[in-house]
Amino acid sequence: MRAFNYFELLLNQLAAGDGNPGEINEKLKEKKIHKLDLPQDYTVTPMSQPSDVNMNAVNIYADGQTGNWYVTGGGSWNDLTWTADAPSFRLYPNVGSKKNVGGYDTVGITYYNTSGTYGTTVLSSQGYWHDGVGNSWSSYSPSHGDGKLGAAFDFQDKVRITKVNWDGSYSYVYEGKGFAATLTYTPNFVYYNGKARTFYGHTYNQATVDNVTFGASTGDFGVDIQLSNTSQGFKAFNNSDTNF
Repeated sequence: MRAFNYFELLLNQLAAGDGNPGEINEKLKEKKIHKLDLPQDYTVTPMSQPSDVNMNAVNIYADGQTGNWYVTGGGSWNDLTWTADAPSFRLYPNVGSKKNVGGYDTVGITYYNTSGTYGTTVLSSQGYWHDGVGNSWSSYSPSHGDGKLGAAFDFQDKVRITKVNWDGSYSYVYEGKGFAATLTYTPNFVYYNGKARTFYGHTYNQATVDNVTFGASTGDFGVDIQLSNTSQGFKAFNNSDTNF
């Protein structure tokens, strides 16, 4: 278990579309956390569900006080498209009742076409997901990867009942509407180069994310996301390389 990092939380909120971007950026500037203006290469992205989620490009920030580096990326669901994957509840469910949406999802960052020297260390990391109405959750230990070629965080997305009507109909929110991952590196990250992308693996019904393999010869952008049932899930990437 790694220690909580407040700046990782702020960067994850930005990447996952949670909170006020202006206020978050002001907090980062006050603490001398500066976003790098890095070139991006846009390409056709192999997304099986391109209309369902918005995937944000990887961003890299430099800490002007410590010299550390933050690498962050994430995304969020469009409007109510996630409702197609929501499980049904029994008649007259209770407010607060929850059900899993498939198995675990995963969010992460992949590096490929790397060069230079990887003489850095991952100081801390954080996976993040939220429901779009003020609630969020975090994980501080990556489920896959050690940071050299990326890392990913698995999380269980759920639907939660927020209101039950007299006729048995109900309203609910999605605990997984937005998601992000941030890795914090020591100053020597500056000597490491390559391309980076944000990715997301989603499951529903009985499907699960079986594994995420970095540096794979198969897969996309140096990462292979293995789903137990490809007809009950999808993989998504942002549509540009961040060159670092």
